[in-house]
Amino acid sequence: MLLILFSCQIDPDFNNRIEVKGSMNDIAAGNLSLSRVAYGAVQLISKSSPIPAGWVITATYSTQYQIKYLIGASYGTTQLIMKESPLLAGWVITATYSTQYQIKYMIGAGYGTTQLIMKESPMLTGWVITATYSTQYQIKYLVGASYGTTQLIMKISPIPAGWVITATYSTQYQIKYLG
Repeated sequence: MLLILFSCQIDPDFNNRIEVKGSMNDIAAGNLSLSRVAYGAVQLISKSSPIPAGWVITATYSTQYQIKYLIGASYGTTQLIMKESPLLAGWVITATYSTQYQIKYMIGAGYGTTQLIMKESPMLTGWVITATYSTQYQIKYLVGASYGTTQLIMKISPIPAGWVITATYSTQYQIKYLG
């Protein structure tokens, strides 16, 4: 009996990498194994290499970066990344250190969730700024509000879709959800 093993890798720069492993017997039996890069996978790469989509820099060495795959994180997951790292969609900066940021994954938050973020952090869709401090914003998630809900926000805050301004104060707006 002849047994042929094969392996296939799509997109060698780690972006949505899929490996197919199996044998001719597996093909006949319909038992092929597909594996994707798992959340938390770690890889050392040359500093001259581009950072693949979904990966962040977690450490830097003389000629290499240590990168980590963050696609698949759960709400509330935190991670230290190097300041030169890309910041992935859905993540905010919660603390700043000399060479690193602490980031937190915010997708999956429920209505009314609040979080302190650094002012250099991106704002995410559905979140508003409810207070400002010297280096931070207090943000609140408004997706899932009921019709007629009101909220005080800072004037510098984005106004989410479906919300209107009902009152103006010196540094704040009162907004109301109309749907």
